[in-house]
Order: sequence, then structure tokens, then C-alpha cells
Amino acid sequence: MKYCFLVALIFLMSCKNDLKKSQLVKPTSETQKPVEKTIYYLIRHAEKDITDSTNHDPHLTGQGIVRAKNWANFFGDKSIDMVYSTEYTRTIQTVIPTLDQTKLELKFYNPDRLYSKEFLEETQGKIVLIVGHQSSVPNLVNKLLNEQRYNKIEADVYNNLYTVVFESDGSIHGKLEKKDFPDQT
Repeated sequence: MKYCFLVALIFLMSCKNDLKKSQLVKPTSETQKPVEKTIYYLIRHAEKDITDSTNHDPHLTGQGIVRAKNWANFFGDKSIDMVYSTEYTRTIQTVIPTLDQTKLELKFYNPDRLYSKEFLEETQGKIVLIVGHQSSVPNLVNKLLNEQRYNKIEADVYNNLYTVVFESDGSIHGKLEKKDFPDQT
């Protein structure tokens, strides 16, 4: 009788150990694939001509054209893979010098519809530049970060650089920098 009890006890303990081991080791099919590191740079268009208040699609000012060239120089060593812009003249003019340097194709977007599962899949593992507007840029940054961190950009501010990084471990972080270029007045 003692022998049967001892065998049963050993059997139960070995089952318990196997159960713990199986709980610690997850099957490969349940493990999530790592996310590829993805970097988003977001900027507002450069200075626009505001002399005609009825013009809803103004061109850049001379100062705006200088800023657009400065952005191109800044992004020149960032290995940009994709460039997005709204279809407004001021955003397109802001990104043209960068496109000239990188030889990339411009992708147009609607600020209300850019953030989507398809967008995140298409840009995964890439370095992406997005040029937008004083409301759309912080809104998109907030969506990428999944938090309400940034407000509308002030009307006279054109030097904000937002960077959002999706790390391969799944973490996401973002920052806002002011990029003041030496020849920008």
C-alpha cells in the first residue's frame, strides 16, 4: 500500500512539473512577430504667402522656399524611404527639394484618412517623411503615439520636427524638436 501511494505521489509531482514547463514555453504559433523599426518624421509646410486672404492654396514665400531647401538638407542623410504630402501647393513646394535629393515618388494623402492599418503596414520598417498642416501634423502624431500629447501648431510656427519611432520590441516613442536653420530669418 505504501508503495502504491509513493508511486502515485511521484506520478502527480512529475505531471505538475510538466504542466509548469508547458506554461512557460509558448508554442511558436502563439508568439507575435517582432515589429520592424519604423521612423516617421512629420513637419508642417514652410512659410506660406498670406497676403491674399481669399487664396486657400497659396504658394510659399521666399522665406518658405529657403526653409524647404533647409529641410531637404536636413533630411538628406536620414535615408528617407517614403514621402507623403497633402495636395496643397504649399506642402508640395515644401517637399520638392527633398524629392529632388532623394529621387523618391511623392505619395499624396488625405489628412483625415492617412492613419490606417494599411498605412501602418505599408510603412512598416521604413523611414517616412510626412508634410502636412498646423492641425493635421499634431493630430497624426497623436494617433501614431496613441495619446493626446500635441496641440495645433501656432500659425507663425514652421520649425517643428516631430519624430515618432516604432521600435522592433513594440515600444513607441515620440519627440518634438525646434529646427532653426542658420540662414532662416
